[in-house]
Amino acid sequence: MPPPTPGTSSKPIAPGGPTVRTSGTPSGTLLLEQQADIAGVLRLLVDRKVTHAVLVPTVLQRLLALPECKTADWSALSYVVYGASPIPLPVLREATEIIGCSFLQSYGLTESTGGFTLLGPADRVPAEEFAHRLRSAGRPMRGARVGVVDPA
Repeated sequence: MPPPTPGTSSKPIAPGGPTVRTSGTPSGTLLLEQQADIAGVLRLLVDRKVTHAVLVPTVLQRLLALPECKTADWSALSYVVYGASPIPLPVLREATEIIGCSFLQSYGLTESTGGFTLLGPADRVPAEEFAHRLRSAGRPMRGARVGVVDPA
């Protein structure tokens, strides 16, 4: 299969499940691929030169545990969007050092077609003095209405 067009992203439908690869460009492609093993996910991201990926922190941590992750060419990857759980500070530090892309936390529901809040790269500083930000759900996305219904 030929490599995707620039702007291709990778999004797991479920942790460890099929990966949806999409592109926001008019000439983009949509590919469905089953990656059952973490080494296969690494090969998919690197070999296909994925530019945007959506991963849960556990998958990111498992990728970082692979020896080949440290020597892989991550130059095509611009953003990793993660959700489903907060990211531990040591994982963010290591991912920032090894992968070198921007990290964004998305918070929302699959049932609502995606995220409502986003914690962007400026808030993802992998330093101890900013660790409290990693527990935040982020800022509302454009068009999202967010409010506290029951503070208890």
